[in-house]
Amino acid sequence: MKNERLNELFDVKKTELDRYYQIKLLNLGLKFYFDEKKDLNCKFVGSEINLKREGRTANEGDILTPDIILQTREKNPIGFAIELKSSLSNTESTKEELLKMQRYNDNLIGWATENQKVREHKIVFGPRFEDSGKVKEAFKQLTENKKIKLVKQFLIWDWALTQSLKFQKKETIILMQTSGELLENDLKKLNARLKEGIEIDTTDVRISTSLESTKFTRKRPPVEYTMLELWENILSRFCNYNNNYTTTVDKVTDFLNSFESALMTNTDGNKFKIRKEWIEEAFDKLVEIELAERKEHDLYYFKFDKYNIRNTVDYICRATAKADIKKYRAKNQKKLK
Repeated sequence: MKNERLNELFDVKKTELDRYYQIKLLNLGLKFYFDEKKDLNCKFVGSEINLKREGRTANEGDILTPDIILQTREKNPIGFAIELKSSLSNTESTKEELLKMQRYNDNLIGWATENQKVREHKIVFGPRFEDSGKVKEAFKQLTENKKIKLVKQFLIWDWALTQSLKFQKKETIILMQTSGELLENDLKKLNARLKEGIEIDTTDVRISTSLESTKFTRKRPPVEYTMLELWENILSRFCNYNNNYTTTVDKVTDFLNSFESALMTNTDGNKFKIRKEWIEEAFDKLVEIELAERKEHDLYYFKFDKYNIRNTVDYICRATAKADIKKYRAKNQKKLK
């Protein structure tokens, strides 16, 4: 039973880590795809742009940050506010996510136009392909019971990262419109392409090159993902000067934000910054699984000289799963006392 719970949590953590990476790939893939396919009359605007709900005050939650924003290429364009979902556990949680999309019912300000407005915008829900049936059933139930009201056009764009014989089994992003129709004349080509499925080869040199500098998206990553990026790609080279394996959260955060990432600067000039709390959380978790020690004055020591890890993903996911189970048991024992 103990090993069964550990293996289950290990699988969950590994899946969440992988899906965050896939969303990062999807962001990059769509950026370069729409940059190239100008005939579709659509452009990638950004992955962190604040849209303000017109007529709302700050305490009413007036700021929205969709995962991806697309716009048509006209002077007075149509906008697409896209929320990506890497995993949906069950029908009830899917309903909760769908209900949140009502936030986009208001007219929005902050688009990449002269007056920061668009003539209309579409609401796009982007689940993974395997969650598609769950989403449609949840949406059907909400609609039939009159629990949801969406005053803007609502679209479902399923996505997946898969292998394709067309690309000789290389990783391919697939994006497909499975609910809704774009009926505007200037969107007919885009509608047809989405209905048949957009395919993006992730080995495209622009994507593979950008992956080197694009470590994160706007979404808060699973802590295991941050730990992996730090251990494999940042700390080992950032700290290893004269065998000095120490650094601080601030230094690493500043270092990561010095990269010119393809997803960092949007067309509105708004630059996304990696959050300090993401790095601090990962540092503390590395301490918890004994790959690091916290020293004085916010200094952390990383044990690269003591550990030679072959499969970092498995090691981190299994170690954090063990640590989480240990904390859960300790908390329950304390309650019993």
